[in-house]
Amino acid sequence: RATLLEALTWESRARDQDPLRGSFGVALDLHQHNLALQGMVAHLTQELQQANALAATA
Repeated sequence: RATLLEALTWESRARDQDPLRGSFGVALDLHQHNLALQGMVAHLTQELQQANALAATA
């Protein structure tokens, strides 16, 4: 019962954010945000590796 109430509350909040897509839309937005963050982490990792390579040659 508590799980159902939690799910309904989450869906209600999702519908408040995105009335047309509801929780699917919120999940899609979170997925896109996650992909963007992964790209940023990959870029920062590459920069850090380049900086470490430069420091090793100095």
